[in-house]
Amino acid sequence: MTTATLTRSNMATMAATSMHDEVRRLARERNAVILAHNYQVPDVQDAADFVGDSLGLAIEASKTSSPVIVVCGVYFMAETAKIVNPDRTVLIPDETAGCSLAESITVEQLRSWKEEHPGATVVSYVNTSAAIKAESDYCVTSGNAAAVIRSTSLSCGNTCSPAHCMIISASATVDSRKPSAPRIAAR
Repeated sequence: MTTATLTRSNMATMAATSMHDEVRRLARERNAVILAHNYQVPDVQDAADFVGDSLGLAIEASKTSSPVIVVCGVYFMAETAKIVNPDRTVLIPDETAGCSLAESITVEQLRSWKEEHPGATVVSYVNTSAAIKAESDYCVTSGNAAAVIRSTSLSCGNTCSPAHCMIISASATVDSRKPSAPRIAAR
């Protein structure tokens, strides 16, 4: 007969397993899909239905029939999931979870810039708030930004000035001409 020794390590493993089982039970009970960002700790990722980048997670959620989406990430990810899934309930465990990139510009700052540069094009990165996205002509990801800009009138070849285009990503400013219609670019 073998006697198991209870150590801190296997107690932690048992607690994590119990927590994982409880989270999965609640998700099934509430018909929820759980999304975890790549940067979440392994225990959170292990309990999730999908793990990935922010836009990819929102798109994966849209492919499910779950009426409830739980976003384990920062607030702009929950906003993006709601934009992509407007008829679903989107929950975030920590509504104060922020992102320094998303907080690097406010909607007031963007509106002020747009007033100073009427007709300019605003391209925002997916890691911005819903308010910034709403004021943007294009919303891109790191995976599609170059292609989106090349495929639009943004790649006009004209001599550029800050009055033509603002690309919101770590406060970089680039120039170009106004495209014909606002779009959210998907991967």
